[in-house]
Amino acid sequence: MNGSRRSLSSLTTVAAVAIVLCGCVALPQPVETRLPPAAPDATPTAASPATPFPAASPSPFVSPSASASSSAPVGDVIACGDGPVALNGEESTVRLEGTCDSVIVSGSAFTVDATAATIRTLEIQGDRIRLDAAAADTITLQGNDGVVSVAQSVTRVTLRGDRSTVSSTGDIAAVEIQGQDNTIRADGSVQNVTLEGRGNTVS
Repeated sequence: MNGSRRSLSSLTTVAAVAIVLCGCVALPQPVETRLPPAAPDATPTAASPATPFPAASPSPFVSPSASASSSAPVGDVIACGDGPVALNGEESTVRLEGTCDSVIVSGSAFTVDATAATIRTLEIQGDRIRLDAAAADTITLQGNDGVVSVAQSVTRVTLRGDRSTVSSTGDIAAVEIQGQDNTIRADGSVQNVTLEGRGNTVS
């Protein structure tokens, strides 16, 4: 009887130890599989064509507006007024009369008959311009192949260009020339001459 109890006790002890050992064994954990992130689509995306900027249209050249001037046909007569007189012409002739404080002449192959005009300040800009005046106090000629004649003495002549001629039946008090092959003539005397260029004649 006692033997049976000891056997039963031993079995109980063994079973308990087995249960304890089973409780100490780590249960297998579920394995989580992690896939690498999907690679980005390598197919290049066609870039949308850039919107072209509109081509700039060339700015039109705008000519400066002409100043108050008289472009007179052959035979026209222009009278001097209180203000300056501006004459412009090409291959034409105009007549100027009266007493003029300031006269500006421009153009090409332009002839001005000012034999009935007295001019205080005369400015000529252009080529092949001819002007004959009864009187002109100061003369500035910028251009080539011009001809200016004055029937009285002249205070000052300034000439910039080539192959032009300025003449006076009186004296010329001062002359300045920048150019070549120009001629200054006076029936009287010519004083205070400044020359720059070759082939210029003063007499």
